[in-house]
Amino acid sequence: MPGSKPGINFQGMDGEVRFIDKSQAGAGASGTPFGLRVTFANMDLSVPFPPRVEETSREDRERLTVDAHYLPGSEMVLLDAGDVSFSAVLSTGETDAILQMIGVQWAGEEGTNKATWQVKGTPAAGLVSTKSRGLTGDGLYIGGRIDSKGSAIKLPDFGDLKKVAVDMEIGWTDRAGASRYGMRIKEVYFSPDAQKVGEAVDQVTISLSGKMYGEYQRITAFSRLMDVLTSTLF
Repeated sequence: MPGSKPGINFQGMDGEVRFIDKSQAGAGASGTPFGLRVTFANMDLSVPFPPRVEETSREDRERLTVDAHYLPGSEMVLLDAGDVSFSAVLSTGETDAILQMIGVQWAGEEGTNKATWQVKGTPAAGLVSTKSRGLTGDGLYIGGRIDSKGSAIKLPDFGDLKKVAVDMEIGWTDRAGASRYGMRIKEVYFSPDAQKVGEAVDQVTISLSGKMYGEYQRITAFSRLMDVLTSTLF
C-alpha cells in the first residue's frame, strides 16, 4: 500500500538445510540432538504442508437452513506423508555422511540394533529416529499430527524395523541480516530406492526424496545442534 515500507525478499542463495535426529545427550549437551549441515545444497527444495481431513456437508432435505453443518470425515489422511525433495553437490567434507544420516546405508546392513546407525562412527550409542516422537517433545519440538479436534496425536512408529526418520530444518536470511524465514519439518523418511546419485563433468549430485509424516513448524532460528561430523556445537 502507498507509504508502507517494502519488504526484502528471501532468496535461495542465503539459505541452509540441516538434518536432525532425536538424541538427547549423547554428545555431552543435554537436550542437544545430533545434526548435519548440508553444504552445496542446490536451490531446488520442495516442501509440502500437512493435509487436513475432508468434510461432508449435511442439509435438511438438501436445503440451506440454520441446521446445515459440516462433519469431519476419516482421519486416515493424517497418516499420509507429503513429498519432500532437494539435491546437493557431493563434496569431500561429506562423502557418505548424507546417506548415513538419513539412514540409507543403515537400512542395507544386517540387524536391527540402532546403535549401529551412525555417521562415520558417531555417535557411539547410535542416532535416534524422530518417528513416533512423544507428545512432550525432545526438548525442542513435539511430534505427531493435529487431529480434527485440534489435539496433538502421537504417530505410530514404522512396522519395518529398518526404517528411521529425521527432522529437517531449512532457513533463509534476508540480505540485510535482519530477519529469517525458516521451517522445521518432522519425521521425514528417506526410502533407499528413492535416492539417486548422478554425475556431470564438473560435479556429482545426490537427489534426495523423502516422505514427511509429521507436522510443519515455523522457526526463526536454527536449533542448537551437535555436528555429527565434528562433535562441535553449532
